[in-house]
Amino acid sequence: MPKPVLRSRKPSAHHDLHFVYILVWMDTFRDAFVFPAQEVLSKLDLLNLLSTQDGDSELALTDNIDYNLIYIFPAAHGMYEVRLRSMQNNPILAAVPLVNGIVVSHNILGALICDCAINSFTRKRLNLESYVPGHVQRRTIVQDITQRFAVKTISDSSWGF
Repeated sequence: MPKPVLRSRKPSAHHDLHFVYILVWMDTFRDAFVFPAQEVLSKLDLLNLLSTQDGDSELALTDNIDYNLIYIFPAAHGMYEVRLRSMQNNPILAAVPLVNGIVVSHNILGALICDCAINSFTRKRLNLESYVPGHVQRRTIVQDITQRFAVKTISDSSWGF
């Protein structure tokens, strides 16, 4: 029995901006004020990592990367406090479902952080000027195909009727 042929997805066009969330576990709330975020970013070498992941060497020339930090502190009774910060050290008030300063249980902490990263990535991607929604892309592709392969019909007037 022959294996079904799987079509590979075409690589999507590079967006102008990459989004990175850095998760930081802290012992106390005060540690967040002295956390060396710039030093950590320089050691991570995210530009090189993203360029090898995307297969584009020109990405390293642009550092259009939006960094956000998620600080997690242990609180009383097995709970954790979550603080959201941008790289400019500005608090992010809400990245639904997480809110800056929320206290959550360890059972749902992972799911909330994952949802927070996905939701804020989606929100920022929709705000990009170069973003074209999928249904619009499909509509333009279908219109292009129908125009390219349209059958030219002969009208009655050209037959002389």
